[in-house]
Amino acid sequence: MSDAKDPRLIIRLLREASIFDLFLVSFLLLPFILERWVAILEGFKATPETKTLWILGVVLAYVIGVIFMFIGTSRVRRRQNARDRVLKYLEGKKQTRASFDRIRRSVDQGFTDGFLHSVIAEFPNDLRRSRLKGAKKGIARIGEEDDEGDDA
Repeated sequence: MSDAKDPRLIIRLLREASIFDLFLVSFLLLPFILERWVAILEGFKATPETKTLWILGVVLAYVIGVIFMFIGTSRVRRRQNARDRVLKYLEGKKQTRASFDRIRRSVDQGFTDGFLHSVIAEFPNDLRRSRLKGAKKGIARIGEEDDEGDDA
């Protein structure tokens, strides 16, 4: 199979594309998709009112899809930003781990435990869970030798 027809290549390109790239391509393809929907509906001998409703439904689904794509991308971007800020904090303090409480105090008070767990889950090659003295929940950099943590 040629590289151009390999579905893994297409999936990789879609994952690496920006939200603007995806929107632009989908927007440019929308007329062709609508044309195919009209042809399908004509094959079913749909009335003009039915065609109009279906086309409006397709356009509505497209708009909803773009909104969900934007929301999903925003969440990923927020977790990437949090990862970068946590890593910068740990590197700046020359530490390998810190408690969730310390991260909230020093990096962002809006980081909940659940959000920090989602950051760890999203970037398992960069961060991991850590237990500190007193059974405190913490976060640690990957690939670094563990130390005793920065707070008890």
